[in-house]
Amino acid sequence: MNKLVEIKNLEISFQDFHGAFKAVRDVSFDIYEGEALALVGESGCGKSVTAKSLLGLIPEKDGSIAEKSEILYQGENILTYSKKRWKEYCGQECGMIFQDAMAALNPTVKIGDQIAENLRVHQKISRKAAKEQAIAALRMAGIPQPEIRAEQYPHEFSGGMRQRSMIAMAMICQPRLLIADEPTTALDVTIQAQIMELMKSLKEKNRMSLLLITHDLGVVAGIADRMAVMYAGQIVEIGNSRDIYYRTRHPYTYSLLKAVPSLNGSHGRRLEAIDGMPPEAGDILKGCPFAARCRYCMQICIEECPPKYEFEDGHFATCWLHDPDADISDCKFQTGGNLCNQE
Repeated sequence: MNKLVEIKNLEISFQDFHGAFKAVRDVSFDIYEGEALALVGESGCGKSVTAKSLLGLIPEKDGSIAEKSEILYQGENILTYSKKRWKEYCGQECGMIFQDAMAALNPTVKIGDQIAENLRVHQKISRKAAKEQAIAALRMAGIPQPEIRAEQYPHEFSGGMRQRSMIAMAMICQPRLLIADEPTTALDVTIQAQIMELMKSLKEKNRMSLLLITHDLGVVAGIADRMAVMYAGQIVEIGNSRDIYYRTRHPYTYSLLKAVPSLNGSHGRRLEAIDGMPPEAGDILKGCPFAARCRYCMQICIEECPPKYEFEDGHFATCWLHDPDADISDCKFQTGGNLCNQE
């Protein structure tokens, strides 16, 4: 598959009254044409900030992207886009479903008009034709009686229907890349499954790429082709979904999986919580960011940031347990890999 997006050495900093802190630290990954990539991790780890950088939504007032960072879309660095090119790119080539649909939708504008507006911004089309396509988009998103619903306001929709409306709005220009930031937040399990199935079918039908932002490994199990696990602003493991689930290579990923409820698990088994708390945003991290919470922590984990190790099928992890000299006698996941060339 060809690469649609290449993120290289992404570093995003913010300024607050305590000073500058790094929210995203040297993140690199690719998104291939037609694939679904899930970016997974706890709240505050930098997932949404990474996603927003793909749409130029990092606020200039208190946020900045390092000069060494690159976000390549079809080989072109979007960080160098002109205002005109940004307008063409956002919405038309890259769409986004935001986390809180009620906050993202304008409460004073009818749903149909909001969806049609996105189309008219990017295409020379009449108001009537745009409204007709908006109704068709609502129908595509599974909204019943779309002609009636298009004339209603966001507060008249249920949470699941608002989320479907956001999908219709993001999809109306048929973007090549769709970013979904926690698309099932605050929805019940049945609606979650329906929303994920809708996005999966739209991805396959439109042959688009999908970047899913989530903290729940269970939600994306049936849709993600690959997964990137993020912790404290860094990618700690990335690989295809089967490898992440069944050939885990990082203790943080292993801990996340042990915290996911399973229908096939032992009856009465307690879910395993991850001890401790993630680092504060302003903390200076010398060694592995997960060291303070890791049951396998060694002295070197505290002193030095681990290098990247490579396994089969593009599977990577950053953990000292893969070093030949590491004590892995009590390790419950797979270890041993090839050290990547360090630049």
